[in-house]
Amino acid sequence: MKLIDIVEQQAKFTRNSGVEVEIDSAMGTVNIFETDNPNCCVFLQGDEGYQWIAGALRLWNEAEHISMEIAELAQAYPYLDILAEVRSD
Repeated sequence: MKLIDIVEQQAKFTRNSGVEVEIDSAMGTVNIFETDNPNCCVFLQGDEGYQWIAGALRLWNEAEHISMEIAELAQAYPYLDILAEVRSD
């Protein structure tokens, strides 16, 4: 399986889970949230936010022919478990 296939699969799963990503790269903030419950979110800022953004950019560069949105959604995939925990609390 090629990297692009894995990235697209993770992005599709994230999107189908009702999760979106908002990024402010100038401020180093990342908000990963459920569209139907915006209070259920993971918010990264500072060093964590900048590292997350850098990881999404690396993914975008390495997995050829994908959009930045796909890279961001794939980068958010590991956070789905955290969102599920936040939702259940």
